[in-house]
Amino acid sequence: MILGLGLEYRDDKIIDRKDIYSQSNDVVAWIGGESDNGQRWVRSGYYELTVPILGDKWSFPGARLFEVMVAQRYDEYGDFGSTAKPKFSFRYKPLDDFTLRGSYSEGFRAPSIAELFSGQTKLFKPGLVDPKTGPLDYTFVILGSNPNLKPELAYSYYLGGVWTPGSKDPVHSLVGFLNGLNVYVDYYNIEKRNNIASVDPQFILNHESLFPGAIVRNTGGTVQAINDTFQNMGRLETKGFDFGFTYTTKECAWGKVDIEFNGNYIWRYMIQNLPDQPFIVKAGTYTLPVYKHSAQVFYSKTLFGMDALSTGVTWNYVDSEQDQTPEPSGKVHVIGNWNTFDYQIGYNFGRAEELTPETPLPGYAKDGKKLVGERAVSPGRDRGSSGWRRYLANTRLVFGVNNVFDVAPPFADQTAGYDARTTSPFRRTFYVELEKKF
Repeated sequence: MILGLGLEYRDDKIIDRKDIYSQSNDVVAWIGGESDNGQRWVRSGYYELTVPILGDKWSFPGARLFEVMVAQRYDEYGDFGSTAKPKFSFRYKPLDDFTLRGSYSEGFRAPSIAELFSGQTKLFKPGLVDPKTGPLDYTFVILGSNPNLKPELAYSYYLGGVWTPGSKDPVHSLVGFLNGLNVYVDYYNIEKRNNIASVDPQFILNHESLFPGAIVRNTGGTVQAINDTFQNMGRLETKGFDFGFTYTTKECAWGKVDIEFNGNYIWRYMIQNLPDQPFIVKAGTYTLPVYKHSAQVFYSKTLFGMDALSTGVTWNYVDSEQDQTPEPSGKVHVIGNWNTFDYQIGYNFGRAEELTPETPLPGYAKDGKKLVGERAVSPGRDRGSSGWRRYLANTRLVFGVNNVFDVAPPFADQTAGYDARTTSPFRRTFYVELEKKF
């Protein structure tokens, strides 16, 4: 039985001082007002208890291992009261080479200090359409903090399996030839309530009745501003599968090869913009890529009995998706998939074995010959001819290239011109890393 305990204390503070230009509205992208500030303290405590039920001598075919883990975290906030959230998990091995694992957990996240007290900005937003009056040239959209936010709540379920063939006894196992292979499949279901986010301004215009007071109009009915500060939305629910494998060959005279593959498939991704409103399905209609993976192959070899050379290639893939903004004709633009390749080479300097010379007997030299008429002197440590290795011991030098073929992210009809959730504007990049362990 294993028990872990912990205590934490945190104090957060934010001070947002406005200069004279902001307070006099001489800065366009700002909404004037007093300086904002806030402070919060958090006291936390947690425990984790692992209870082994079966294992080692207390095991039999069909139940090689079974253990249960119970954990709970207690948080007390200076502004949001207290909460206690549990976690239950298990690990079960019906066979030596196969493991089932699962968990249920609850989460709590109070709004951050910035989401509550960071102030607000007023920005021009072009291209909006008011269903009542038609297209709007430029509209003020007010973004930023909201002191009336509620905490987010999360509930997650997880179940998975791991197969490691031949790991217990590769010599006598029927699948011992697969020793070095590790295969996993995991199912997850995550639900988040009171999701904190800003709404698309166009959605607010299209559903004005759902957002009382969010749209400010003049006496003629023209939109003057849209209040789009952070607020608690409805719910976000996602479920899917993580899967992959790793395989490492045996160490041979020519070296060894490591292969790794990790994939993710989003089975369902739904957003409820407001409580009591219908869910909007994202994944499945390809407004989110439902599949992505990363695969890599690395070769390594031991050199000079103490150093290690490694080099390899990584393949990153993001599936295609439909654009969020339809074209004027109503046709939906398809964002293409994205393939990139990374390359890396590294060299590890190992620690040289230190040789301690034997002290010769009095009257004898190191080679065993007897000294005649000379005083016997005990020799010092052999310095050798490679003292520079002492400074490079436990040092790793890496050179790499991300996005070797300089592939641009596929075009998406969004502000950035690409989908910032799944792709990156950085194309081919080079990097060098130096790591030293003492």
